[in-house]
Amino acid sequence: MVLTNHKLCNTILVIALILNLLNGVGSKLEASEICKVLAAETRLKIIQLLKTKGPLGAKDIACFLGVTTAAISQHLKIMSQVGIVSSERKGFCIPYTINEDVLRQCRQLLSEVCLCGCS
Repeated sequence: MVLTNHKLCNTILVIALILNLLNGVGSKLEASEICKVLAAETRLKIIQLLKTKGPLGAKDIACFLGVTTAAISQHLKIMSQVGIVSSERKGFCIPYTINEDVLRQCRQLLSEVCLCGCS
């Protein structure tokens, strides 16, 4: 399969992320929970934002995405519970980061199926 449309590559990246996360999951219930987490468009936007901007606090993420801080905090809590993002308090700020190992595995899988040069 050869893909050249960048939008399709983004879709494959999400699928790859799901597959890589599921590799470490012990039960079908946990796997379905991870799929639910990644099914929310705002959470995918958070992943993209953290990937491009680096560690950010909930307030900064909310500002970038035009969503309330409370909503972003709830999304980040859910994403943290399944290991997609992590955080560490630094004074009054709690910056969130992406699990880089998961992204690295996704990029590797994407490069195997995509020829548009996005990987």
